[in-house]
Amino acid sequence: TNMSPRNALLPALLCLLTACGGVQNPFAPIQLALKNKKAADAIGLVEKMRKDSVLSTQPRLYAYGVEASRRLYEQENEKIYLKRSPDTTAFFNRLYSIFDYALLTERAEQQQDSARHKFRQEHALLLNNYYPNLTAASLYFFNLQKMSDAARFSKMAIEAQRSTLFAHQRANLSSNALAQHAQRYLFAQLHLKNYAECERYKDLAWTDTLRREQVLEALTIAADAQADSSRLLRYLRQGINAYPRNTFFFTHLSDYDFNRRRPDSVLFWVDLLLPEDTTNATLYLAQAIAYEHLGNDNLCIRAAHNLLRCDSTSIEAQYLLGRSYFRQAQRVELPTSINARSYSAAYRRRQQLYTLARPHLEAFRRLQPDKVSAWRPMLYEVYLKLNLGREFEEISQIEE
Repeated sequence: TNMSPRNALLPALLCLLTACGGVQNPFAPIQLALKNKKAADAIGLVEKMRKDSVLSTQPRLYAYGVEASRRLYEQENEKIYLKRSPDTTAFFNRLYSIFDYALLTERAEQQQDSARHKFRQEHALLLNNYYPNLTAASLYFFNLQKMSDAARFSKMAIEAQRSTLFAHQRANLSSNALAQHAQRYLFAQLHLKNYAECERYKDLAWTDTLRREQVLEALTIAADAQADSSRLLRYLRQGINAYPRNTFFFTHLSDYDFNRRRPDSVLFWVDLLLPEDTTNATLYLAQAIAYEHLGNDNLCIRAAHNLLRCDSTSIEAQYLLGRSYFRQAQRVELPTSINARSYSAAYRRRQQLYTLARPHLEAFRRLQPDKVSAWRPMLYEVYLKLNLGREFEEISQIEE
């Protein structure tokens, strides 16, 4: 018998419904794993389904990830509470997964462009409950010098707080704790030599005035490592102006200027800082070196004496004093005739300068015996000109 068109469609429709029924709930395996208290299996299924181009867009997939991670976290927490082979790293990593999947859920809901966010409130409440432990995790890894983990947890704390997940309620993270996360991220990345990453949360790290000095030092080191002169100079000048007694900033700035043969710039900063810190050996050392570069032996000698006054053990002061007196002695011009009227005064002046140079050069030699090429030529000349036979004979035996 002939079927009516309406009846002819029925088998096809039943087949379609049956086929649809087979895939009606793709998350059934995850639900079953959770029902059977196999949270680790559930996580594995979530990760497997993330590779599916259709399922990976579904917020519910990641919400299951949140739930499975929460259960695993509670299991680790129970081990710690009962002291049954607790694994602190595993405990904190389960915590991280809760936050990670919650953010993935929120992102998937955002991409669906729907005004209804089914999981937002529930997940925001959950994360707020766990935020203190996320902070504890970052600090835990930082103190253990596990900097990659410390940076990872601090980044999560900051990014979660910035997420639309907390669009309608405040994240359970104080502004001070947030700044400390930014600082730990900065210090961890500096330790790992990921210098470009040091800038990521710098403005946030800067908000904590108690550690601003250390933040500025870290940013300076990162800028220097990247050879970013513009940022380096900006941080150094900020540091000198804000923390004039912290020699870190001045030392780095003077090194920068010396490397570019700008001793006048060094002297500018020395003149600015010295009135506030007249016993700072670092300033006098830079001042002496700057005058030495400019060939101004008188001012170099004065600065080096001030340096010795502040630091009687300064090797650099001995060298600079010996070298400056030596150069002055060499610049004394003796008349060509021994009978010339000015010969006697010039000779006495030269001998006096060599005599002044001698103890400083000998002190430098004693303190730096391996720097033969630095002290031997000058001491050789000093002993020769002062007619010191024994000393001259001894130094003549030394090869550079």
